[in-house]
Amino acid sequence: MLFRSLSNDEWIHLYDMLGYVYYAKGEYSQAIDSYQKLLALSNVPGSKRAAAYRFIAQLSQHQKEWLQSATAYERYIALVKSPEPEDYQWLAWSCYQLERFEESLKNSSTALAMHDAGGTVLDKLLYDIQRAFHHREGNLAQAEALVRQSLKHYPNEQDEAMLAKLVAMRSGNSGTHSAGARE
Repeated sequence: MLFRSLSNDEWIHLYDMLGYVYYAKGEYSQAIDSYQKLLALSNVPGSKRAAAYRFIAQLSQHQKEWLQSATAYERYIALVKSPEPEDYQWLAWSCYQLERFEESLKNSSTALAMHDAGGTVLDKLLYDIQRAFHHREGNLAQAEALVRQSLKHYPNEQDEAMLAKLVAMRSGNSGTHSAGARE
């Protein structure tokens, strides 16, 4: 009886809070469901709508629900005036997982450009997406340059091995490269 008398604004607040509580408990499916119910209500303010889409996108990634994540990030980005580079980065990752490589490259390039403009260090994932795309397309010089950039900020043995492999491939000291292989 109490719930039936709630106003639309109270329902919005209730579903927003339920989504957060479920998230805090690690119950991501229930959190997503709460945010989807919030979005189904009428007259949801733009900021609440955008935040709900972003939560759905992030929670869907935790569950490896790539299509739901990509769709929610696209809707979030369309609603906000100034998305963060990370929003494009995570959209790029979801698109990559869906094998929507052109969209992944476009969104990771947007994130890279935003980072470059702000003079910030890029997330390693952006380097990896870009490198994998260029490697897959046979653009080994660009892939090598991206690995070198990544190693400046994120030194690790795996990328050192990747760099050695790319250098060998470019100099012709390696076997054939199978274009299209996912890394």
